[in-house]
Amino acid sequence: MLNMLKGIIDVVSTLLSASKLVGPTRKIFGKKDLEKKCNAVGIIDIFQQGGNPSKNPSMMPEKLINANKIRIFQTTGNKFFNTNWECIEGAIKKNEAKVSVLIADENSDFLKDVQSLEVSEEGNTGRISNEEIQTEIKVVRDIIDKINERLSTKFVGREVKVRYYKTEFRLSMVLVESTSGENWGWITLTLPPAKARNSISFEITTSKEDDNIFNHCIRHFDEIWKKIGREELKRK
Repeated sequence: MLNMLKGIIDVVSTLLSASKLVGPTRKIFGKKDLEKKCNAVGIIDIFQQGGNPSKNPSMMPEKLINANKIRIFQTTGNKFFNTNWECIEGAIKKNEAKVSVLIADENSDFLKDVQSLEVSEEGNTGRISNEEIQTEIKVVRDIIDKINERLSTKFVGREVKVRYYKTEFRLSMVLVESTSGENWGWITLTLPPAKARNSISFEITTSKEDDNIFNHCIRHFDEIWKKIGREELKRK
């Protein structure tokens, strides 16, 4: 754990010293020491201001369709599911993929805090309203319900599982374990008042050491998943 934290600190220090960022998504890379430090903690690439793997056919869609396990941890997941639902459904049909989704409880204090922190940006109409957030969560819930309904006719027992968190969210993440044994992930530093589309994202994988970002994200997700599951059982 300490080695991984040191690696992340080294990466961030090098990023702060980088003076030239190029390209529409301002892709950061170039120095050999930065690449070495990123590889050590499982960072494949770094994107700033709007880097979106869903728009690159060689990235997220391909990873999702070949997955046998997918973990999704997002605020509402609206854009993600509207873009990638076919790949998720395809992975379940093709690979019997297990899909676990964590999205926010629409009545949670977390969402109220996000709403109050997100401020107007140039060219933006302003903060997202509580009604808009609830609508986005409803849309995602409907997409997942329709996927599960279609699966239930020919693929009994296969489904997208969803749990709703209240305060546990730290990073937006999509974590993929594939049939080939390749692990891949996309995490975004969601730090309000910055919106996700203006935030830094990391493309990640496993490294030679167990102490890497991907494995830490997996353990983080699984612990929250189990915690919410225990709370749901207590309420029944």
